[in-house]
Order: sequence, then C-alpha cells, then structure tokens
Amino acid sequence: MMKKRNGALYFWAFIFCMIFVLHYAYFFDPKKLEKGAFYFFRGELAIDYFFVVIGVMLAKTVDSIPGDRALTWREYGSFVKRILRFYLPAFAICWAVTFVALNKMTFIDVPTLINNFFTALLELLPFRNVGFNAAPVDNLTFVGYRVMDQGWVISAAFIALVLLYPLYRRGRKRFEYYIAPVGAVLLLCFLFFKTKILAGDNLLTLDAKIKPLFYSFPGTYKGIAEILAGVTCFTVARHFSGRSVSKAGSHLLSVVEIGGYLAAIWYMQFMFRFELPEIFDYLAVSAMILGVTVSLSGKSSIAKLFDHKPVYFLGRFSLYPFLTFMVFAKTLPYFLPGMGLKKLTLIYLGLTLVSAVVVMLLEKPFVRLVKSLKKLFIKPQPDKEAA
Repeated sequence: MMKKRNGALYFWAFIFCMIFVLHYAYFFDPKKLEKGAFYFFRGELAIDYFFVVIGVMLAKTVDSIPGDRALTWREYGSFVKRILRFYLPAFAICWAVTFVALNKMTFIDVPTLINNFFTALLELLPFRNVGFNAAPVDNLTFVGYRVMDQGWVISAAFIALVLLYPLYRRGRKRFEYYIAPVGAVLLLCFLFFKTKILAGDNLLTLDAKIKPLFYSFPGTYKGIAEILAGVTCFTVARHFSGRSVSKAGSHLLSVVEIGGYLAAIWYMQFMFRFELPEIFDYLAVSAMILGVTVSLSGKSSIAKLFDHKPVYFLGRFSLYPFLTFMVFAKTLPYFLPGMGLKKLTLIYLGLTLVSAVVVMLLEKPFVRLVKSLKKLFIKPQPDKEAA
C-alpha cells in the first residue's frame, strides 16, 4: 500500500524549487547568459518536477474517491476551489508586492500604470495561458505585460487540472492505462517538433508572448503532458507497491532513484559546458520521472530516510520561494548596481527565503481579512431548516 505522505517527493520539491530560483540569477548579468556562466543554465527544467508531482497529486485525489461515485458539478466545483485555495492567497500577496515594486522602479505615468494593472490581472484569474493573443486583439494589451514571469506555471497547471479531472473521474482505467501514458508521449513529441526544446528561450518560449500554438502556449502543453506523466508514475508505483523486493533489489532501486534526480540536476548545471544538444532535455526529464516513480513505490532502501516532519515542512514551504523570488530577481540589479554576481546571488537567496517565510505567515491572516470583507458585501443565505 502506498504512503499518504511521501517524504522523498517533499524533499526533492524543495531542492528543485531552489534550483529554479537560482536559475533566475542570470537577471543580474545578462551577458553571462550567452556563455552559460551562471547557476543552472537549464534550471527551468526544475519546473518539470512539479508538473509531474501535480499529476501524482491528481491521481491520489481520484484514487481516494470511491469508484462507484459519479462525478457531479458540485464535486467538480469543489475540486477547482481546492486548487485556488492552495495557491491563490500567497500568489495574490506576491503579485501585489511585485507589481508595486516594478512600477515604482520604472517611474511610469498614471495611464500606463492603470493599463498595466488591468492587463496583468490575467495572471490572477488564472487565464494567462489561455491564449488571448490568438484572438483578433492587440497582443500587447493582453499578454505584453508581465508581473510574475513564473505565473505561466500556475496557469498551465490550473488549465491542465480543470481539463483532465472530469476525464479521469469518468473513466479511471481508460485514463490511467491509455490516455495518460499515450497522451504524455504524444504531447511531448508535439512539443519537440514544434519548439525543439522543453526549457529556455527562443522564438517559441514556454511562456511565449507571440506565436501561440493552437490558442495556447507551449508551456500549457508541457504542463498537460507532464501531469499525465505524473498520473502514469502513480499507476506504475501503485502496481508495484504491494510486491516484495529483495534487499539487493531495494539497494538497486535506491541507486536508480537518487541517480535519476542527480542526473537531471547535473544536466541542468552542466549541459552548456559540455555543449549537449537540447534534445537531451527529454532524457533529463525522463530521469526525473523515473526517480519520482521509484520514490512513490516506497521500495528503495532509502524510502524511510525522508519521512520526517522537517522534510514535510520543506516540501510545503517550497511554494513560497517559488512565488517570492521574482520581485528580487527583477529589482536587485536596480537597487544594488555594480555588485558582484556571487554577492548579489547570496543577497537574492536570503531575501527570497526571508520573504517566503513572511508570506507564509501572512497567508492565513490575509484569507481571514478577505473573508471578513466578503461578509460586508455578501449577505449570508438564511438556513433553510430554520426557515
């Protein structure tokens, strides 16, 4: 039987989050971007881990629901609300702070400020990746302004989950054994032939401001594909979780598990130095998926190593640095000009982690404030039984 909480997934969530944060240190010296002389040149691939884990969470959610219970609109609405409650309060706080900091730094006029505010609201909805710029409107009005560049990840995950959940609920076996594995492969092949990459910048970036692919961006298809891969990881791990493994086999699985994660990390850091072609993005992500599958099975000899409360905390905490880092990545070179890359990076990491703790502490009071304001404008419905 699979564990309710998997410490290994929590641990690696924090590791990959910090890799993603370090990747954006290239904002401090764009010239080094061309030489690959900064931390984790392919660090954007760290986000692939989170898409896969989101797929695992989707599979766990569906697996916990009795198979004979039909999907209702009420259940579907509750599922969407849970997604929004998970990230939206912290995201809204970080979005507001980043918006003020960026516009204060650029000293823009009031009309531009108002335009920026209303166009950037797409990041909060979260409809950023729906592909509004494919409609006959001004591209710059709808997608030209960005507050939090990482917002495309949340938008892609949200779109993927609201599309996949009803399909999953209405046909579990069909979804797990056919739609998820086949769909993941086909979508990733589609991405390769259209963009040739899984991360990085070119004319068709994952968060493209121009040239959407069929009314969305490449990052959306990537999110859907890797969430489907996460469902497949869960299905495979569940199949093997009830089987016994020898001591030698558990040690071998440990090597595969750790090796998968470390291979992906090594690639993110050194691919530019060894001039590896971008097609190796797929091998790095495959290694990551292999690690997740072994971690889920709980059959490796190190399976219990990460099952501790501090590790669970780090996993949950990883959401907050992911949301807070962008304001410092974009503004520190402006406020601290001329400082060396290493010193600036240390300050950047320190401020990101401190602000992450602050946002985490402010999240619950913020939710209570919103609920209290809601009561001022929305009259509660009378109790039908009392009536």
